[in-house]
Amino acid sequence: PRNPTREVSLSDLLESSDASEAVPQGKADSVGRVFLAALASSALLTSVTNILTIDVSPMPYLWVLPLTVYLLTWVQAFSGNLEALESRFRWHYRALALGATLALLAHFNFALGPIPKLFLHLAVLYILALGCQVRVAAEAPQKQTQLTGFYLNIAAGGAVGTFLVAFGSPLIFSGLLEYPISLFLASRAFHQESIWPPAKPDPYLFIRLSALTFFFLGVPVVVGQNLPVMQELLPAAATGGAIYAFVALASSARLERNRDLTMFVIIASLLLLHLFGQSGNVRLSLRNGYGMYRVFDQDGIRYLQMGTTQHGHAYLDPEKRGRPLMYYHSQTTIGEFFSRQDPTWNRVAVLGLGAGTLAAYLRPGMSMDFYELDPDQLTIARDWFPYLAMASGTVRVTIGDGRLKMRDAQESFYDLILFDAFSSDAIPVHLLTLEAIREALTRLRPDGLLLYHVSSRNLTLAPILAAAVRELGLEGRVARNPISEIPNALATRWVALGPPEAFAKHLAGLTRWQALPVPSAKTQPWTDQFANPWAALLTWD
Repeated sequence: PRNPTREVSLSDLLESSDASEAVPQGKADSVGRVFLAALASSALLTSVTNILTIDVSPMPYLWVLPLTVYLLTWVQAFSGNLEALESRFRWHYRALALGATLALLAHFNFALGPIPKLFLHLAVLYILALGCQVRVAAEAPQKQTQLTGFYLNIAAGGAVGTFLVAFGSPLIFSGLLEYPISLFLASRAFHQESIWPPAKPDPYLFIRLSALTFFFLGVPVVVGQNLPVMQELLPAAATGGAIYAFVALASSARLERNRDLTMFVIIASLLLLHLFGQSGNVRLSLRNGYGMYRVFDQDGIRYLQMGTTQHGHAYLDPEKRGRPLMYYHSQTTIGEFFSRQDPTWNRVAVLGLGAGTLAAYLRPGMSMDFYELDPDQLTIARDWFPYLAMASGTVRVTIGDGRLKMRDAQESFYDLILFDAFSSDAIPVHLLTLEAIREALTRLRPDGLLLYHVSSRNLTLAPILAAAVRELGLEGRVARNPISEIPNALATRWVALGPPEAFAKHLAGLTRWQALPVPSAKTQPWTDQFANPWAALLTWD
């Protein structure tokens, strides 16, 4: 019989899979192991894809990278040389610890750069999925008559894992909790240990599990109450949790026992942290097919957060209620534009609702048409933020894709069209193409202006719009307001496109607006047939 406290080698697994064919119970166990491993790897693939596309961009072909890594692990596992892969499994516990650390950092809203986030998540996916696939390959029957059932079992496990993450998680969870759960399933599929009772001897097990609960649940619950304002102890708390995750998992790996129990405590702490460690006074937590929303109060301000990015704010003080702040503060680029005493505009279209903050700049006789894809976003703006109800002018909200719905508007109708539609931290690609700009221009007056909000941690979009300006024969300007000492005002960046008369009318006297830098010859404008978000992702300015 196998020693439950010893690391099971691949050769042992191959021998046991042959022997189990003659024993019905052993065959049933093998079917269960194959199903779990296939389910765990596909669930992890879908979870990683969700994370990357939500916070980097729903860009074309980004999903190909995790899928490529996932398929590579299948190819390597079934290459016929399983023993050659054993040396890579000394990284298995490190990948589990790294995945748990990334989940903890995501809870704390630490903003990793797009490239580090991409490579770290892909590294976790590669090591853990490879472990699952090798366990599947080790269970492959030697008789060809049993291969059909074996591969159907793999397909069923993969389908169930994908279905649970893609369709079940948004219905059950308000956050990306499928990611830590997938980490535990990957650990369970690889180690194949009994979680309870704990394997002995392991004299320091209780200390390790208690310390993990302290670092992944106790400290974050206490320290994280004042997010989004980063407290001094928050980086230390996250660092302590990350370090001890590596220490605890390394200890269980060295002892070759209680590895799944250790991972279970980490993941259970992360799940409980989501329930009891919410920052501030959480009013609403919602997840749907478009993303994750959270509304919470903090230091006299109400926040709207989508993914890891804040999309709207409002004062709770009745005397300040309805005043725009943060991205739309009167001292920001767009706030200065809209708060002038003599406005140059009367009818405005805004693609992207957020909290509806721009409606605060309406004056009697003016109108603002919002185009919003997600109906839940409209519910949030109406129920939790004051701007739509307190607007002095006429506000209309149309639900649907802004680019498509705006085709129903009259030609030459708007003075301004603002593109402020974000998916977490990225603008949808289809709003940046030449075709989208041409369509928007037909809805503008001859002296109208297009304004793009291009503030982003991950993408540099101004060169893309500069290439469109060059292609369409327009003029372009860019404005940014740096981080200042003004309370409740954030740094932003906007790009304006239009004919010369539009700039003479709308931007006269606004010194922040400077000529849009000429893009390099290699920078191509995006079209509905061609877009290269990787160029924007890998460009810094």
